[in-house]
Amino acid sequence: MKIKPILFLCFILAALLTGCVGSTMPVTQESAKRVSSERIFLSDIASIVPNDNKGKVLFLRDSGIMGSAIDLTVYANSVKLFEIGDSEYITIYLNPGSYLFRLGAECGICSSRTLVSQSIYVKGNEAQTFRIQISNDGTSRLIKTK
Repeated sequence: MKIKPILFLCFILAALLTGCVGSTMPVTQESAKRVSSERIFLSDIASIVPNDNKGKVLFLRDSGIMGSAIDLTVYANSVKLFEIGDSEYITIYLNPGSYLFRLGAECGICSSRTLVSQSIYVKGNEAQTFRIQISNDGTSRLIKTK
């Protein structure tokens, strides 16, 4: 039995849309691009200027097909800090203390939807790294890697 080209194309598209071929992959700071300044909305709780008295927090967003068309918004204690796209990174500096990081999506389909949140404690002169992953089922995750 011979498969018609249109059926084969439909099968490939269905596999991509369901995530069978579209999982995300971790990036490094060296392989990712920095978040552009137009999408950084820091407030008095965070800065992009290095400071030895503050905690350094690096966010790395995976690369891949899943969720790549949507920028994710990162909040700390309900304050919008930045929007991060596919295969991007940003380093921020926070005053010591407790923070609730929250990922949100601000697009037409998923407007103002909270995707995930995580509590952390930041110490002065301490570095932490978070990976932002979108799994095959479309679920966003904020994973502490360091």
